[in-house]
Amino acid sequence: MPWPRRFVNLFRSRRLNRDIEREMAFHLEESADELIEGGLSEEEARREARLRLGNPMSLRERVYEVDVLTWLESLLGDLRYAVRALRHNPTFTLVAVLSLALGIGANTAIFSLVNAVMLRPLPVPHPEELIRLEMDEGQSSFTNSLWEAIRDSEVLPHGLAFSDWQFDLATGGVVRRAEGTFVSGAYFDVLGVGAASGRLLGVADDQRGCPRAAVRGHAFWQREYGGLPGAVGRTLTLDAHPVEIVGVAQPGFAGLHVGSATDVFVPLCSLDVLGMFPDMLDARSTWFLDVFGRLPQDRSLAQLQAGLDVARPVILEATVPGHWTPEGQREYESRPLVALPAARGVSRLRGQYREALLTLLVVVGVVLLIACANVAQLLLARATARRHEIAMRLALGCGRARLVRQLLTESLLLALVGATLGILFARWAADLVVALLSQGGRFVSLDLALDPRVLGFTVALATATGLLFGLAPAWRAARVDPRAAASVGARGQVGEARPRFARGIVSWQVALSLVLLVCAGLLVTSFRRLVTLD
Repeated sequence: MPWPRRFVNLFRSRRLNRDIEREMAFHLEESADELIEGGLSEEEARREARLRLGNPMSLRERVYEVDVLTWLESLLGDLRYAVRALRHNPTFTLVAVLSLALGIGANTAIFSLVNAVMLRPLPVPHPEELIRLEMDEGQSSFTNSLWEAIRDSEVLPHGLAFSDWQFDLATGGVVRRAEGTFVSGAYFDVLGVGAASGRLLGVADDQRGCPRAAVRGHAFWQREYGGLPGAVGRTLTLDAHPVEIVGVAQPGFAGLHVGSATDVFVPLCSLDVLGMFPDMLDARSTWFLDVFGRLPQDRSLAQLQAGLDVARPVILEATVPGHWTPEGQREYESRPLVALPAARGVSRLRGQYREALLTLLVVVGVVLLIACANVAQLLLARATARRHEIAMRLALGCGRARLVRQLLTESLLLALVGATLGILFARWAADLVVALLSQGGRFVSLDLALDPRVLGFTVALATATGLLFGLAPAWRAARVDPRAAASVGARGQVGEARPRFARGIVSWQVALSLVLLVCAGLLVTSFRRLVTLD
């Protein structure tokens, strides 16, 4: 029978049993009729038909196994039994679930931060094609003259440049800060970002003497104007200069700087038009631009690097700062241009908090181990209280492996319920950490949405956790002697084996808690210094 039909039969087991009964009765009647026609009496024919058919119970089980995914039905049965067992002991269930929710939630919260800062690619089409240019010793800033020379050389046919900025939106009175980004004309085209409303900036908007135009970030549009289409075409004041809003960027895109959400995108040429730094675009020693690009489909990163190596001498010779000393000019002309993968964008948080986040990940891992030890202790106590039930099941023919599987199903169910609550706790905890990082006038914006990577991490963590705290108690419980445990007042092997094993878990908890306490003290001191750092 095809497996889809067998899967459907799982949810119609009563009807399937009735069908099997009717089919067996039909075959029995057919066989009896044939025997009666052969000369046997009705009573003899029915008896002979039953003998030929065989054991009806065994036959029914064989037919049922053919028509149903028995392993899945067994799993569903284990889950139903686990739900009933946990529901009948609500105190144990509540304490275990809350312990696991805190442990798994803390790990999910920190991993969400690690994912947002260090792992998640940019929300643009094919982020794996993005590259970033750097100079000698990891210098990622470029002058505008250097960027224009790279752009005009066509060694990077799909290139862009940008620089983060802060604008004041107020026309007077209290300052209203907005995160801004000066972008080159091909910025949105290279990234493949679309417009939610109006249009985006193009090459024509980034020419010397360009009109004052800007594009709003989608989150800023929603926050300030409630997503009204009429916001396009209005005038926005940037540092006391009026600028026309020509469009809104697509949802989810907030720039290439992870940790900072851009509210307003402005053409790079506006540095002259807005009168902020009129000589900045021509200054050959003012380093303020990040240069990105997208690999053409017919070129690899190695081929692009080879092209940069060939064009580098001409580019650097044309942009050498004239007021530098001869030694400085020679050093400048010797600098390499390096193309690096940039699917994850740029981030100051990545360099500043990398070690702190990884340390936090280890610390919350220790917290989870302590939670596992707590739940393992609870399961050991519960296994001792259930030793008569376990002995009865073993006496009735339940295999020890089958019993271990049932007990592990209960542990995994506890872990998954704890993980579900832990996800809610994780979102609150991650937002709290981001709020702490935003102190001191530094606003941090991170996308902490539950993506497949975070969800997979949580599910894998919950499964590993369930196996970790459930395997040893289940194995101990399965070693019970049915005769000794079933007798009234007997302690059984579970009761005898538990003290030594439980003492080992307690020692493990004390040791981990001591290490965690010392690490927490050191971490709080380090975090306070980071937050108060100017």
